[in-house]
Amino acid sequence: MADIPEHVAIRLDALRRALRDPDEIVRANASKALERLEAIADLDGLIERFKNGDHTERIRVIYAFGKIRSEIALKALVYALRSDDAEVRNTAVRALGDSKDTRALGPLIDLLQQSQDETTQVEILGVLPLFQDERVFTAVQSALKSKNIEVVDAAIQALGRIGKREAESPLLLVLEKGPARLRRSAAVAVGDLEV
Repeated sequence: MADIPEHVAIRLDALRRALRDPDEIVRANASKALERLEAIADLDGLIERFKNGDHTERIRVIYAFGKIRSEIALKALVYALRSDDAEVRNTAVRALGDSKDTRALGPLIDLLQQSQDETTQVEILGVLPLFQDERVFTAVQSALKSKNIEVVDAAIQALGRIGKREAESPLLLVLEKGPARLRRSAAVAVGDLEV
């Protein structure tokens, strides 16, 4: 492990002591927190495993980065968004969504607009409603114009989860004139809009 900041070392020591706590839940929680902090303490090792690891190892590292709140972990996840490997890219999308870090929003929206991969677009539309930012609504609305029914369906569902009243007109149009699959999603989404 590289040199770790003193405050991280103090936390690690406290959590290791908590592994001997008489309360079972304290021990379990300390174990989970320790796992996360040990990953933070070895960020350089994680980066090396991502660069040189096989496919499975890279996926594991992305999940580890997703649990870490740090600038380096965020940059690594954003970097993974550019992977040629769809599974690596989509795992990074989910990890960034789980983080709800608004600094990830720009790269996610850019990828949504630039990607030709339907699965990646659907994954991004699945996580965008987790962010509280006006850019999300605009990006999701734009996805309604896709020629891909999977992407449009994901955008309709995302609009419902966002719940903004401004989504009413396009959703009602789909509900009235769209194909059955999209009408099904629009019916749910319309019911989720703010009143």
